Amino acid sequence: MVDHIIGVWYSYMYTDPEAEKVLEALRMRYRTALITNWDHAPWLWRWLTDSDVAGWFEDIVISDEVECVKPDPRIFTPALEKLGLKPGEMAYVGDSPEDVRGALAAGSLPILIRREQSGDPSDHGDIGGGVRVISRLSELLDIFQP
Repeated sequence: MVDHIIGVWYSYMYTDPEAEKVLEALRMRYRTALITNWDHAPWLWRWLTDSDVAGWFEDIVISDEVECVKPDPRIFTPALEKLGLKPGEMAYVGDSPEDVRGALAAGSLPILIRREQSGDPSDHGDIGGGVRVISRLSELLDIFQP
């Protein structure tokens, strides 16, 4: 039953339309990792592989595999270690204020994406703490210019 439910959800997963293009441009100058909360890593790995998303990143950290979930700042450690980076050398882009606060607590540059379809920006609460806010992934290309 669980596999069926996850399979149905899996069929509705999609990526941001700008993700591949933006990540391709950023990968030319920066290291990339995906850090995600997910309870059943084998299903996520299947989707990441089937959709070719896995190839967009040098490292992928799934909460189920590291037994730590965002916003806990420790979830960022495996990616930092694998990529050989210090927290201050990492930028984290997330669509959850809580996760962005976790990245801030980890010592990285937090960037919150508030997509237009996400509704009223006030729903996200006060982020504060130097968090950058963007509305589209392509804005990252302006932030991280050569």
